[in-house]
Amino acid sequence: MGLEEHAFTQYADQAAAIYRAMCAGFRPNTVNVLMGHVFVNGARYARLDGSERQLHIGQAYGIEPAGLPATPQYIALGHIHRPQALHESPVHTEYAGSLLQLDFGEAEEQKRVVVFDAVPGRPVHDVRSIPLTKGTRLVELRGRLDDVLARAAEVGNAHVRVTLQVDAPEPGLAQRVKDQIPGAVDVRLDYPHLAEDEAPALAALAPDEQFTRYYQSEHGAAPDVDT
Repeated sequence: MGLEEHAFTQYADQAAAIYRAMCAGFRPNTVNVLMGHVFVNGARYARLDGSERQLHIGQAYGIEPAGLPATPQYIALGHIHRPQALHESPVHTEYAGSLLQLDFGEAEEQKRVVVFDAVPGRPVHDVRSIPLTKGTRLVELRGRLDDVLARAAEVGNAHVRVTLQVDAPEPGLAQRVKDQIPGAVDVRLDYPHLAEDEAPALAALAPDEQFTRYYQSEHGAAPDVDT
């Protein structure tokens, strides 16, 4: 019932204590690796639409890098999809990242697995990333219709999000794109919108006009009258 930041701090301290307790049985004559599924402060992550953010404690429940235990030889973390090493951790720590590009915020990320060599009693060495190449890529195409269709051959079998620059909504435009780019899973229209004070009041519209307004706000185009 206290301040919200107190809850985040308490979680960080207690979660770090749990991870340290998990290492209590580590022995110097064995290879000791810790795996966890947790947010760590300072890690970078990509949100939908590619807006890369840096995670800070206070935005989400997580722990500080210094709170990770120092007794493992390697810490393998999951939860954040962006592949990265955490250099402020006491020992070599990596988010290997997600195996596939899971949303278009990850479209430019090279997915990977992390491989390393380890012997008892010494830090891991020869830590290396092995690229994953079999997953279906996510690709974004932006521009006028002719420009986008001219680049259709570039995408191969990728899943594609298309953002078309148009002067106004045009029924059937999304289907034209999908006919030419079978992998297009999302077609959006980028066009000048009416300012709020220019748009007619919702209550003044007929029911079909209200539906059209809603559909345009959700899909960026007018509904197809044939469907």
